[in-house]
Amino acid sequence: IGYATDLTDVQWAAIAHMFPDARPGRRPRKADKCEIAAVIFFLLHAGCACWFLLHGFRKRCVLSG
Repeated sequence: IGYATDLTDVQWAAIAHMFPDARPGRRPRKADKCEIAAVIFFLLHAGCACWFLLHGFRKRCVLSG
């Protein structure tokens, strides 16, 4: 499923440094950092709360529990 807010490889490369890796000795991340960025951009674009996300994004939303 493609969304207008999905990032290209070039766009992700430009902002990837803003999403740090999990710290050593801590739990590994369950979500892909690029997917988290896509959800953030979708929320900003749509102006909605996380629980109003489309089904495709709801699985990727780290806030939905």
